[in-house]
Amino acid sequence: MHLKTYLLQRYFTLLLTISFLFTAVFNLIEFFEKLVRTSASLGTIATFIGLNLIPSWLTLLPISSWLAMLALIGLLQLNNEWHALDVLGIRPRALVPPFFIALTMSAGLLLLGKHVVFDQSQHALTRYYQTVFKKKERNSISDRWFWLPRMRYVHIGWYDQASKKGRDLTIYHYTATYHLKETTHLAQWHLDGDTIRAPEYALALPALAHALSLAMPPASWLTLARLWLRTPRAYRAHKAALGRTLAAHLMPLAELIVLPLLTLIIYLALPPLAVPALALAALSYPVWLVVKGVVRKLI
Repeated sequence: MHLKTYLLQRYFTLLLTISFLFTAVFNLIEFFEKLVRTSASLGTIATFIGLNLIPSWLTLLPISSWLAMLALIGLLQLNNEWHALDVLGIRPRALVPPFFIALTMSAGLLLLGKHVVFDQSQHALTRYYQTVFKKKERNSISDRWFWLPRMRYVHIGWYDQASKKGRDLTIYHYTATYHLKETTHLAQWHLDGDTIRAPEYALALPALAHALSLAMPPASWLTLARLWLRTPRAYRAHKAALGRTLAAHLMPLAELIVLPLLTLIIYLALPPLAVPALALAALSYPVWLVVKGVVRKLI
């Protein structure tokens, strides 16, 4: 087996092992928490845990990828395999391109899975939780964009079709020459017939009211990407906001590439076989969190 392929296999084996272990522990805690704090039957709790397996695994995957790379680096250092690479004439930095390609391909596969299966799984989990544990039959809409007549775009953070109440509604109103005329944000609102109402605010939007009355599927990154591409550049404020929504959907998958690759690069940039190198490489995750927080504030 090619040495680089062997190292990639070891990394992905560690990644799956760590992520499955974290998922099992997380859902075991969730199981006992529901068992103690609710009156649901074992079958009901088991069904909830089954629905939660995929969403929780995806949530824990970024931090698992970081820990998997740290574990791989540590094992190679413990077994003096970095020195073996030097003896074989292989530059450790030559590992970066194959890892980048492999990580990008795995993120691409998960991106496809997110559109086909994972988003539906998250939607089913949310519906089951609201119906069984909250005792409310809900059909909610979250993180959705609407293109309305009269040069208006609307973004809805969350809306419950049963109570007709929602949160975080933003209306972008443009002029005929594609200049932003006004932006209206409602933290709390409700739908009254065809009218959006909030404290000291009311606006009739029949097209939006009709769309909200329909049972729409959960939002998908592919739908958001298509909408972003079709939005003219003249709608700058709306296109930027839509881009932020799309970035939030894709960020966890981007972290599957960035976190392990950043950890590997930091380690290789330091003196070889240095004990502090692994400790400094471990700082890649907190550094990434700081960078991500700063970028979010800037955009």
